[in-house]
Amino acid sequence: MTTTTEHGSPHRYRAFLSYSSADAGRAQTLHRRLESYRLPRHVVAGGDKVDRQLQPIFRDDDELAGSGVLDDRLRVAIDRSAAMIVLASPAAAASRWVNEEVNYYLRTRGTQRLIIVLVGGDATQPPALPAALRHLGRELIWLDGRRGLSRRSFLRLAAVLLDVDVDVLFRRDTRRRRRRRAAWAVAGIVLAALVGSAVWQAQAATERDPARQEAAFRAFLEAKLRTESPETTDDMQYRILGSEDVDGNGLLDYFVTVTTPMYCGSGGCAVDLYLADRSAGYRQALSALGSSTPRTRTG
Repeated sequence: MTTTTEHGSPHRYRAFLSYSSADAGRAQTLHRRLESYRLPRHVVAGGDKVDRQLQPIFRDDDELAGSGVLDDRLRVAIDRSAAMIVLASPAAAASRWVNEEVNYYLRTRGTQRLIIVLVGGDATQPPALPAALRHLGRELIWLDGRRGLSRRSFLRLAAVLLDVDVDVLFRRDTRRRRRRRAAWAVAGIVLAALVGSAVWQAQAATERDPARQEAAFRAFLEAKLRTESPETTDDMQYRILGSEDVDGNGLLDYFVTVTTPMYCGSGGCAVDLYLADRSAGYRQALSALGSSTPRTRTG
C-alpha cells in the first residue's frame, strides 16, 4: 500500500531504518520481524481499515547497498518513508551517516513518527544518541530493545507505523494468538489421533500376520504344557491340525493334538481347540477324543 505525505508525495516505505553497520545484525532481525508481521483483522485507524502489512521497510543494505554517503538516493528514500526508526547505540551515536540521516529527517519532517529503539549501551548510563537527537529526548518515542523487543514494545512500534491505537492492537493481537494456540492444540490432538490410529492399525496388521500368530501360539502352548507336566519337557510332542478364525475376532484359533504319551488315553489323543483373545492370550474352548474312552494321564 502506498501512503501519501501532507504535501501529496507518495510514501513507498513504512519506515526508514537508520543504524550503524556495527548494529547490522539487530537491524536485519528487526527488519524481518516488521515485514513478516500482519495486523489482526478488523483493526481500524480513524474509522478506516488499514493495510495489514508492515512492508516495505527501507534498510540500506537491501535497497542501496554500498552507497555509504547520504546522497540523493538516500534523501529520496527518507522522503518516501512514512516514519524513521533509529537504532540507538554507542556505535550509532558515533556514526556520521546515522547523524546525517536523522538530521535530514528532522529538517524535512520534524520529530513526527521518529522512533528510537535502544539496541546498545549501558543501562546505568544515559542513552547514546546521534548529535542531532541529543536535545530532543523527551519529544521522541522510546523503546528498549537491548535484550530484544518485547511483544508489547514491538506492538507499540507497529501501532505507530500503522497509526492505530496500541491498546486495541494489543487486545486484537492477544485474541489472535489465543485462537492460533487453540487451533494448534486441536491440530495436535487430531495429529495424535491419526498417529495413534496408524500405530494401532500397524500393530493390528502385525497381530494378524499368520506366521507371527502361529509363533505366538506355539510359545503359549509349550509354556502351558511345561507348567502342567514339567517332566515331559524333553519329549514334548504336539501337532497343529488346523487354524481358522472360529469366533470372528480377526485372530486365528488353533486345533491342536498333544501326542506326548502321558496326554493320550486308551481312546487316543485329544483334539483341543484354543481360541485367541487379545487381552488374555489363548483359552481352551473344546477338547474332544477320538472315542468315548476318557483321556487319562499316567504317572
